[in-house]
Amino acid sequence: MIYFVVAMRAEASPIIEAYKMKKSMENHPFELFVGAESRLIISGVGFVHASTVCAYLAATFKPSPHDIMVNIGVCGTHDHMIPKGELFLCNKIIDSMTSRAFYPDLLFAHAFREGTLMSAASVVTSPPVGCTEATLFDMEGAYVWQTATCFFPSHAIFVFKVVSDFLATEGVTKESVQRLLQERIHKVQRWLTAVQAHPCTDTFAFNEREQSLIDVVRTNLALTDTMHHEFLSLCRTFTIRNETSVCAVLAPYVNIKTNTRERSKQAYRGLKELLQREPTICPPNHDKGMNPSDRPSAENNQNP
Repeated sequence: MIYFVVAMRAEASPIIEAYKMKKSMENHPFELFVGAESRLIISGVGFVHASTVCAYLAATFKPSPHDIMVNIGVCGTHDHMIPKGELFLCNKIIDSMTSRAFYPDLLFAHAFREGTLMSAASVVTSPPVGCTEATLFDMEGAYVWQTATCFFPSHAIFVFKVVSDFLATEGVTKESVQRLLQERIHKVQRWLTAVQAHPCTDTFAFNEREQSLIDVVRTNLALTDTMHHEFLSLCRTFTIRNETSVCAVLAPYVNIKTNTRERSKQAYRGLKELLQREPTICPPNHDKGMNPSDRPSAENNQNP
């Protein structure tokens, strides 16, 4: 089952049509649409609506371990080099109210452009002061993500955004939003179908050498609990996406010991950049320890 949370009806209509959903006649406090293997709920704009609806959807239907949660909709950007209509799969999501950053486990190979999304409590008309990483801005993505992680494994939560404007909503109409989603939903649908066909089992484990290096680097860089959790997620995603051990990346950090918080953060930023780099060759991503024929890949026999 694929669960969709979208903010506006204009964003929902192309998805409803693509998945042949019909409006539920049952008594729900939100607009709910149901298909054979899909459910979509329209939240309304903003973080309260997004979080509430996501929790309601998951609590009401109690998703299975192999179900998928998707947030998809339009966003703004301050980068005029990005064309309107560009489709992104978000690999980093920032909550502007808390400054917390989240890193989705993108374990399946894909052909989408990746980007960093910042979600705010109000419409963003210019990048917040000090914001250097986010290029995409909306009002729901981070809040759907945070709530969804209470019900879904992180590798089964996907946030897609389509650029509709350059942080100026003039000219953004229901019709233009609907058209942007119509032109891109089938690419997303093909990929999600492939992901469903190869469910990812959560059997990943680092080997003894990898775990030893991870522990040493954590100590050397004096990572906080939050940073350590993020670090483990990055190492896991790197290993699976690149089909190689993370040891080569971590080894140089065995001899790096920081004695100030600022140096620790600086060293960790450099390490994160290495772990987040795209592989030169991007083969299907696999769960470590599985036989090649059993490993999940959303790109096998797929050209979204």
